[in-house]
Amino acid sequence: MKKNLNRHAYLLRVMEEEPRVLFFTFAVSAILHMIFFAALIFVPGPKPYKHFSPSVINVSMVTLPGQKKAPGRLTGFELEKKIAKPEKAPVSRISPERVAKSDRDSSKAISVSPKRKRIKKSLKKKTFKSSRVVKSVIARVEKKVEEARPNPVAEAIDRLKNKVAIDRKEPQSGTGATSSSISVPGSPGGGGKKALELIDIYRAQISYYIEKNWAFSKQLAGGRTDLAAVVVIRIMRNGEIKDVWFEKKSGNSYFDESAYKAVMKSNPLPMLPKGYLRPYYNLGLIFTPSGLR
Repeated sequence: MKKNLNRHAYLLRVMEEEPRVLFFTFAVSAILHMIFFAALIFVPGPKPYKHFSPSVINVSMVTLPGQKKAPGRLTGFELEKKIAKPEKAPVSRISPERVAKSDRDSSKAISVSPKRKRIKKSLKKKTFKSSRVVKSVIARVEKKVEEARPNPVAEAIDRLKNKVAIDRKEPQSGTGATSSSISVPGSPGGGGKKALELIDIYRAQISYYIEKNWAFSKQLAGGRTDLAAVVVIRIMRNGEIKDVWFEKKSGNSYFDESAYKAVMKSNPLPMLPKGYLRPYYNLGLIFTPSGLR
């Protein structure tokens, strides 16, 4: 009786717990199914294996030309046959006219020598020695000019000496620039005959010195040869030109201006001779197209 009661109680308890068990199993089954389907959807499947086909190269087969077979060894009979019958070279007959023409052509070809190319030589040595060459040429030209040209100083000195000798015989009484320059050394306080000779030499030197600085063109002066200008200069003891004035003008402005510039360009002049005792010396200069007098 007691066992039956226990069974009955067990069955009641099982029937009470059965809905829970069923619910639990159903929930577990649903969760597993959801996981399975999610895995099928989201998890990528295995990639298909790609089959790579090997690369193919198209080659066209070409047959090579057949090689010539090497000639076999000749037999003794064939060698004798080839040696016994040598081929004669054909002899061409050449006419004598062609022979003469070819000889002329060959002689022409031989006689004409090829033109030689000019070798460009360096000009360093010539350039280096050009200054010496120029100097030597200038020295030769100057030497020839000096030999050919008479010495104007010596001529002027001789001319002045002759003039002084004439003036001594015929004393001058004029007051011009030239007469004053000659009469000054002989005046009291001058120094006598020696001072006169010194001042004559000094005058010749001054004339040559000023004429060397005179730039004059006959074409610019109109080609006139009758022009003459007398310029008087006052020279101090130290050679300084203190004053310049025209005693007589030529009437040509270009000629007179060139004479004045020649005098001013020559300032200062050489010092007066030591034998000359006066503080200054007046010198008259006559400018003409042919030169200075």
